Amino acid sequence: MPLRTAILGCGGFANIHARNITSLKEDFEFVAFCDSNESRGRAFSEKYTNGGAVVFTDHHRLFD
Repeated sequence: MPLRTAILGCGGFANIHARNITSLKEDFEFVAFCDSNESRGRAFSEKYTNGGAVVFTDHHRLFD
């Protein structure tokens, strides 16, 4: 069963982490992205999960 994973902060360097995690599909599953800029979080969700991951703008809500 893959580890459910989220990225907090969807700036430029986060793409490197996301690509690395995506290459390990059997071990990890993206379920959420969080960024203060909602459009960046949505862009990550589209790019890495075809829009399937939940997008947050508040890290407290992500952790809840």
